[in-house]
Amino acid sequence: MIFPINTNTGDKDMSNTSVNLDNFFNETESLAATGNLSEAGKLLQGLIDNQDLTIARAHNDSGVIAWQEGKADKALEHYRQAVKLAPGNPVYRKNLADILYFGMGEIENALAHYRQIIADNPRDFDANLAIGRICADLSRHFHQEARDFFELADRIEPGNEFVNNELLKLSSPAENREDFAATAKAKPQAADLNLKDADTDDPDTLYQRLIADLDPENNVNNETEIKNFLDNFPHFARAHNDLGVISHRLEKMDQAEECYLRAVQLAPQNITFRKNLADFLFVVKNDPGAAMPHYHEVLTTAPKDLETLMMIGNICLELGSADDAHSFFNLVLDIEPWNLDASKALEMLDEKR
Repeated sequence: MIFPINTNTGDKDMSNTSVNLDNFFNETESLAATGNLSEAGKLLQGLIDNQDLTIARAHNDSGVIAWQEGKADKALEHYRQAVKLAPGNPVYRKNLADILYFGMGEIENALAHYRQIIADNPRDFDANLAIGRICADLSRHFHQEARDFFELADRIEPGNEFVNNELLKLSSPAENREDFAATAKAKPQAADLNLKDADTDDPDTLYQRLIADLDPENNVNNETEIKNFLDNFPHFARAHNDLGVISHRLEKMDQAEECYLRAVQLAPQNITFRKNLADFLFVVKNDPGAAMPHYHEVLTTAPKDLETLMMIGNICLELGSADDAHSFFNLVLDIEPWNLDASKALEMLDEKR
């Protein structure tokens, strides 16, 4: 993916400097447009190296050049610096979010930037579209959220062909889902298989076929389908986790808790299962003491998991441990300096102090 160099960047007036920046950027853009990426990159780097003239746009445009040259890590570094210098500029933040998602696969970090763009401008078409696409890619459990964002994008830019196609996919999940559609059509659904049939395939393959045909809108039927699967494969952790999600939606809270707990017992190293259990205990059951060990367990496997660090910080706040909360929110900012939730939490703590 090639990111455009947007000239409407909103940088501060630099007319008092010894360099005419408009002409400078016109020149670098012309060089890039004609394929002289190396020369354009050198000029931009020269501007960056001159501390008196370091501005966000030079970093953003250098990121564009680096990406076009196939230097993803260098591009990411420049985009991050551009956002740091001009956090309110949506072009720079979009470029950063795009490379995090499409180039690096860092979904959570990309989402944080897309959300910030929408917080500043709820009618930003590209950001709404990007979040919808991410929700659609994550799993069937986020298809309703994906539909909401696609519909917002459609209201902002009616008739957009890409948005219409995405909404069409969500309206026909069994036929259009990319992950398991082919295998789902090849053999019968798992719910129709008896134990003899089950012995012919591994549980993971059967479960993939099952979820490919589930309707995200029919939670009652989905509950039955997964329970039938678990009758044959009671030790399949993912099915227990998914049944927990569905049970939560059906407001069967005791069943949801039991399913989340069983998933963690069967697959204790799975971060997603453990976070689901911890979130349920903290948010739904209002039992931070029971949730805390699970969050800490997540950190032993993924010490930089931002969601977990934020949740532990919030639990510390609820338990009255302001200093501990401060430490965890600071850890979040060490990993992601632009994290708005952590910044606001620290501001609140500082005000109380």
